[in-house]
Amino acid sequence: AMVDPAVGLPPDPDLVRSARTVLEEVVGSGRQGRQAPALTLLALLAWWEGDGGLAADRLERALAADPVYRLALLVRSALKAGLAPGWARAEADVAR
Repeated sequence: AMVDPAVGLPPDPDLVRSARTVLEEVVGSGRQGRQAPALTLLALLAWWEGDGGLAADRLERALAADPVYRLALLVRSALKAGLAPGWARAEADVAR
């Protein structure tokens, strides 16, 4: 539902805020070099909200912790390709 414009939903602010709070705590209390999963999920949340700059920053930190973390590499590829979240692409299609 995050990627597909046919079913893509915009992020629920309360859900995203809660998830971000938990993930930031995980990053803050995690062992150095073991934070790629939580940072990648933070990047995914930022991307879903439409903040590509923050997503890129989180991915850079994730890949610094683990340069071969596959989900981070996948999300980074989507960002580099300019893939917008499904809800944003659906809105763009309606505006045309």
